[in-house]
Amino acid sequence: MKCTVEKKRKKYDELRAQYQQWKKIGGQQQQDFDWQNWSAESGKGAHAQYANAEDLDSSLMRSLRRSRGIHSNPWTHFPRLITSVDFIKRDTPLRLFHEILPQQATYPRRFDILVLDEAHNVSPSGSGHYAIDSQRTQAIREIVPHFEHKLFLSATPHNGYSESFSALLELLDNQRFARGVAPDRKQLESVMVRRLKSDPEFVTWNGERRFPQRKLDVIEVPYSDEEKDVHRWLREYSESRQANAKGNEERFAVEFVLKLLKKRLFSSPAAFGLTLGKHIQSLQGGGKKALPKQMSLGALRKQLAQVDEEYANDDEYEEATTGAVEAASPLLNQLTAQEQGLLKQMQAWAERAANIRDSKALTFIQWLKEIVKPNGKWSSERVIIFTEYRATQNWLQTLLAAEGLTEGERLMTLYGGMNDDDRDRIKAAFQANPEQSDVRILLATDAVHQPRSNLFTKRDTVGFCADHASASICHPQN
Repeated sequence: MKCTVEKKRKKYDELRAQYQQWKKIGGQQQQDFDWQNWSAESGKGAHAQYANAEDLDSSLMRSLRRSRGIHSNPWTHFPRLITSVDFIKRDTPLRLFHEILPQQATYPRRFDILVLDEAHNVSPSGSGHYAIDSQRTQAIREIVPHFEHKLFLSATPHNGYSESFSALLELLDNQRFARGVAPDRKQLESVMVRRLKSDPEFVTWNGERRFPQRKLDVIEVPYSDEEKDVHRWLREYSESRQANAKGNEERFAVEFVLKLLKKRLFSSPAAFGLTLGKHIQSLQGGGKKALPKQMSLGALRKQLAQVDEEYANDDEYEEATTGAVEAASPLLNQLTAQEQGLLKQMQAWAERAANIRDSKALTFIQWLKEIVKPNGKWSSERVIIFTEYRATQNWLQTLLAAEGLTEGERLMTLYGGMNDDDRDRIKAAFQANPEQSDVRILLATDAVHQPRSNLFTKRDTVGFCADHASASICHPQN
């Protein structure tokens, strides 16, 4: 075993020296560099590949059209490309991709390898035995047969539903796996490599753990009687709507809307009030879109499945959520007098609570001050606060400003859709030495599409998840 490790290390050193020499001559002799062995033998190979890869987005497409004509196809101009699934699923990029493909997948394949990061985001959404292909799933399903090799990367490949997992495996290898069929364990082991941060090989040169252990704590929140009442009102409203639902379409629409309202209520009064208002407006026929009163179950599933997709932009996520609520709400039966009363009570509470600190916010602020500003003096500790919804992020920022926790650059925000340069600047400031940077609090939405572990800085960062009934705390341990 030791001999094998030494051989790999020697091979890696040789390839690294070769790569460094290639860099010195400006890449003019790239054809002489053994890219294949570099990628196969070295865990650092991906970085070498990316060093000479183009980042394909709308900006690069516009640049190509200006310099090489409006009919330029970006997929044929570069040997290696990095792009997002959200970009390639769009009509124009996907159409241009299809233009360079044969009608059927033939050998040799048109492309060598597809490396798909965060691969779980392309698995079909849904639960049980019925999973719906998202736009991401459809795009990858169309292009994946034209790649000789596929490498899917994911920290969470299984979302808990066997149908979604088997569909993801089919995208990877349709000879070994089939959608809806439980994967054979031996076949699965032949294509899956599972690595954990706790694995013994993840150590530094001096034997220290490369990834610190994380400890999860829970802060119990003492809810007030009024807050308990609003949860009871939502539960009564849910039970009444489910009891009065007629037909599969209405039952599915009811389940979706109520699930979304519960998630938003656990996140913040601001997020709950926003979605509740859209729901009430749609019930009254005031939605933006003119949607048919009767919609097939399949069409409804596809519309609502868009909410389960991962979005790199918070505004797009909110737009998809609003569209789903507007599509589902008109399918519900007319409100009863009891249901109308419950909606008015919940709406009145949301309007009041959106401007004050609820019990969870009070508990959170007290805990936060003990970490970053004990006894009124700023410490060197840093905290990341995660939330799924931009409305909750804005609400929390307002509350923290009232508590004097946003002075100067003590607090920064990250959200999906912000400028890349601004995002990099904020990340750098948060991860810098506390003596060189004033930032102590990072308020981020999930749409940032930045792996949470990449935002932590060694052993002095605490993470707080704001979207649950009780507060979840994740902090490193030595």
